[in-house]
Amino acid sequence: MKAIQSDEEVTVANEAKVEFEKDLKYKIIPKLEYNDLYKYIWESLNNGACIGIFPEGGSHDRSELLPLKAGICIMALGAMEKYGISVTLVSCGFTYYQPEKFRSKVLMEYGHPYTISPELVQLYRTDKRRAISTLLADVEEVLLSLMVEP
Repeated sequence: MKAIQSDEEVTVANEAKVEFEKDLKYKIIPKLEYNDLYKYIWESLNNGACIGIFPEGGSHDRSELLPLKAGICIMALGAMEKYGISVTLVSCGFTYYQPEKFRSKVLMEYGHPYTISPELVQLYRTDKRRAISTLLADVEEVLLSLMVEP
């Protein structure tokens, strides 16, 4: 690849003609159940472990956030509800010096620790969707504050 113009257009260095099979086989991945994973994470947090997670749920080379996934909130709020512990989030922002290059140098900036309020756990007990949406909005705000605008 020579250059990326947009999400839908690239310039290639050496064009090559590629033949595709007409009857490509594919597999549908079944819906994953995360209950066992969450139980393991909750136990780990209760035992004082530190968990690293990318709440966007994927890797990309864009300068803006992808939509955040609810998993980070379920992990934190679920542990707090189940074990009555306090969970603190520390957001990290990555700024790549040459984002178009694989393994570019990166600046990693840490946000201020964010302790989840007990009131949010109370809300989680009665209205999980609203509690998750509230926490996810807070996480997004902190992540956006760490991003360097192009």
